[in-house]
Amino acid sequence: MSTTILLVDDEKDILVALKELLEMEGYVVITAGNGKTGLQMYNDFKPDLIITDIMMPVMNGHEMIKLIREEPHLSQVPIIVMSSVISLASAVDPQWNYFIRKPSGIDDLLKVIVKLLEK
Repeated sequence: MSTTILLVDDEKDILVALKELLEMEGYVVITAGNGKTGLQMYNDFKPDLIITDIMMPVMNGHEMIKLIREEPHLSQVPIIVMSSVISLASAVDPQWNYFIRKPSGIDDLLKVIVKLLEK
């Protein structure tokens, strides 16, 4: 069974590049350009892990994560936040599992993905 990752970011270049890299690693990747679409994609596809930006139009990452965590059957999905806006000092939030600062190397991201999916 394939592992599905939901990738949510309003930067099209990041979505395309990360989708290709993650698919080369064997993951099924679905994408969304904002939190509202990301929430809908989550409800439709029930991915095993979410990677999201914070600053996005329509619905930001904080709002999407909050709505996901409010649903008991959705609250356990691992969430990685990737952002260039958040400082490392404020990068700890109990609603997400890991923070990666943009830009970051794909190797770091892959290690975190493997670690979170093992749990």
